[in-house]
Amino acid sequence: MSHTLVTMLGKSRESKDTGYRETTYRFPDGTEDRTAFFGLALSRHLTPDATVILGTSGSRWGVLVEHLAGEDAADEEARIQLLEAEAAGAVCQALLDRLKPLMERAVGCGVAPRLIPIAPDEVPNHPRGRLPAPGTRENLPSPVLAHHNNRGENHQPSTRPG
Repeated sequence: MSHTLVTMLGKSRESKDTGYRETTYRFPDGTEDRTAFFGLALSRHLTPDATVILGTSGSRWGVLVEHLAGEDAADEEARIQLLEAEAAGAVCQALLDRLKPLMERAVGCGVAPRLIPIAPDEVPNHPRGRLPAPGTRENLPSPVLAHHNNRGENHQPSTRPG
């Protein structure tokens, strides 16, 4: 049976060196992977047959590709075009497709970079007609807010104001 990893690429809190802050990811078997991209760490850990990377036209595709390229000078023209498109928030699927071979060489499996639409600011079926502000708990059902402590126990957050 084949396995496909699906991961997301966002905007990021920029680091002057990588575009993303590096962190160390620790997996259940005790292995660790230090990287700025969780999807890459998970791909190395799980070794899927394919990896699908979802992101918008404003996601940090150029930062990801430059990270994957490392010292590889291949596809330089497409990489420069990608960085320019990223700066303008205008990355297109055709450009990502041109860089697919570079991504596959670096990741070690089939890679499918895919553009997804940017979420709208207004949502017609939402009770308030808009999405909650990022980082808020506004209108989220309690199971979404549940979290697990380091012993795997499920805890509900406090409903007290403030």
